[in-house]
Amino acid sequence: MNSLIEQKLKKEISNNKFVHNFREKDAKLMQQFYNCNNKYTFIPAIDDLINYLQYYKTQIQREQK
Repeated sequence: MNSLIEQKLKKEISNNKFVHNFREKDAKLMQQFYNCNNKYTFIPAIDDLINYLQYYKTQIQREQK
């Protein structure tokens, strides 16, 4: 499984899509946390990052089958 994850991440990292998008979403999350810690903006930022990571998790699981 680790090699499959590694292959998927290498593919995504090679075009910087995964890393760029992850950093962007993480930065938005941290901005919400540090600037206002407002649940109306902080919780959606958390959900956005979780959804992004779940998408890649699903892609990896599909490739395993």
